[in-house]
Amino acid sequence: MLVPGDKGWQKGRLRIKVILEFCPDEPEIKEALEENFTQTNQKEQSLDDIRQKINQVN
Repeated sequence: MLVPGDKGWQKGRLRIKVILEFCPDEPEIKEALEENFTQTNQKEQSLDDIRQKINQVN
């Protein structure tokens, strides 16, 4: 390291610390929840269709 007022370089070590952190995007989570909700609604709608057919027969 070069220090002002000194005649030369100061001996020593240089340390570098790097931190990497993964942060997933939130929209992907929201899309997954919406897709799951849509699938659940489709299953419920299919059950409603079956119930209507059974009621029509009776």
